[in-house]
Amino acid sequence: MKSGKFDGEGQFSFSNGSNYFGNFKEHMRHGEGMMLDDTQVEIFSGEWVNDKPSNKDVQALVMKMPRSYIILNNPSN
Repeated sequence: MKSGKFDGEGQFSFSNGSNYFGNFKEHMRHGEGMMLDDTQVEIFSGEWVNDKPSNKDVQALVMKMPRSYIILNNPSN
């Protein structure tokens, strides 16, 4: 945590059972990281930029995030 936001390397588990392992910057996935779905099957592994995978082909799939992720990114909710 840095200034109340995720910053650095870590893991986040979503309420739907999916997981992200990797780097965060200012509360967003940023840098190297891996996203697993709720069955722990890899959805994307590689570079994340401002909370989105760098590979445009997988962005739509990965961005189907549960409500807990929306709350994570907007602490005022």
